[in-house]
Amino acid sequence: MEDLLSIKLPAALIFLLVSFSASAQIVPDGKFALTTAASAGSPVISSSGFPHAFDAGAVGKPIQCGEWITGGITINTTIAAYTSPTQVTLAANAPSNSTTLQCQWGTDNTAAINNAIATIPDGGELRLPCGNIITGSINATKRANLHLIACGGTNNVLAYTTYPGRGTALINNQEIYALIDWVGTNRPRLSSIQLGHTFSPVVGKTGVLFAQDNSG
Repeated sequence: MEDLLSIKLPAALIFLLVSFSASAQIVPDGKFALTTAASAGSPVISSSGFPHAFDAGAVGKPIQCGEWITGGITINTTIAAYTSPTQVTLAANAPSNSTTLQCQWGTDNTAAINNAIATIPDGGELRLPCGNIITGSINATKRANLHLIACGGTNNVLAYTTYPGRGTALINNQEIYALIDWVGTNRPRLSSIQLGHTFSPVVGKTGVLFAQDNSG
């Protein structure tokens, strides 16, 4: 009887198994808390509750907050305790007083996405789940014909409604790198993915980097 371990699976089937197990680790649970108030030296922040604010699942999740008008992250920590849908306690004190913070919180999917991409062969695809996916820089450099595919749906109502069925948005959680680094990549493709969000405190770093000038 032929050893089961020696059976060769079709390449297409192997690809499907790999891509499914990798993308399953991505958690699309990003939410927003707008018109948030903080006091210098206090870890407690309060939001008006629009559009998502907080829930009990927020405890232990990373959170980034910044000013509504100027943008830029002023708070970057984790949520230590949940008090109510409009109030949580952070793991660190707020650095300054504000009543106009916009915050985003949820699972950091940076490692999950980059690990998934690393397992996909050239010419493969990564299917992203519906929802707001908070992530740092996605490293897709020097990958041939990599295709990132979002779920179907309409992205522009993501912040106001529940999902699934409302598309995929990649939300940047840092202000250093472009959201997707595709430098040196051959024929990359994106399908139906919203990059960034107007409710995010991260501004100016939601695009895709295709080339880099190292001459200077």
